[in-house]
Amino acid sequence: MTFKDDLGHPVGISSVSRGISSQSEVTHDWSIINGFAGAFVDADLEALRSNPNIASIEEDGLARTQAIITQ
Repeated sequence: MTFKDDLGHPVGISSVSRGISSQSEVTHDWSIINGFAGAFVDADLEALRSNPNIASIEEDGLARTQAIITQ
């Protein structure tokens, strides 16, 4: 999840951590992308979707890199 640009990272993480139940948790937070990751129960995820400070929510996925070098 990422925060809107006008929300500072520490404030955003603090507000999200206070607003979720004990069944959910923030597992990673990154200041470089102004966002965080976590495991959330459905009710907390719905609350985060309606949070005006959240810019985007994406489900975890796999990313692979591949380099092709030609000479």
